[in-house]
Amino acid sequence: MDIRERLKEIRLLKGLSVRATSKAIGSSRQAIMYFERGEKNPTFKFAQNYANKFGYDILLVPKKLTPEIEGKINDFESK
Repeated sequence: MDIRERLKEIRLLKGLSVRATSKAIGSSRQAIMYFERGEKNPTFKFAQNYANKFGYDILLVPKKLTPEIEGKINDFESK
């Protein structure tokens, strides 16, 4: 999964429209649409702001793992 897919996935998981997301992070709707379509790459500052606003680290991984994800990690590590 590339960054454009991840940005859109996070937005949809939060149940937000492009407009609501742009207001929440202080960016333009056009910029978000460019990034989600892969027409432009987000800046580091944008990615950091997006991640922080929605509870993810800069790699766009949840700051708190769900029990399901923790279980998969533990299963993987025990192999």
